[in-house]
Amino acid sequence: MGHTLAPKSGKPRSEHSGHAVQLLSPASIVAKTNGRDKICKADIEEVAALYLDAKSSARLLQEQQERYIA
Repeated sequence: MGHTLAPKSGKPRSEHSGHAVQLLSPASIVAKTNGRDKICKADIEEVAALYLDAKSSARLLQEQQERYIA
């Protein structure tokens, strides 16, 4: 890829690395859709914007639980 993704938050690098690995396959599709064989940082950022990690999803559900059927 050429770039190393460094954590922007206080989360451990391994947590970020696992999330980044999960984004590689869809980022590859985005790159190919844009006519490239290699993934760039923008591809990963685009895909990351589409997904929430499990902790973020759980927190969002907790914060907005009144909006969902119990």
